[in-house]
Amino acid sequence: MSILATFKTDFEARRKYLTVVTNGKVVRLQLDTASAITLNSKRTWHMIGRSPITTSNKKRLNSPVHE
Repeated sequence: MSILATFKTDFEARRKYLTVVTNGKVVRLQLDTASAITLNSKRTWHMIGRSPITTSNKKRLNSPVHE
């Protein structure tokens, strides 16, 4: 015997967003208080003025990001 249960959830409706001003540009960001890192799209990076990208010697710990 097998049982299959499917549930439809509306994750988009539960997400929280903030509208912030960065370098004079209005940007809408998703709030995720449990996030280990912050990602921006290339489009957003261009829109807010393409601040310089620098490397870091810091190592992530227990982060789910795969290389």
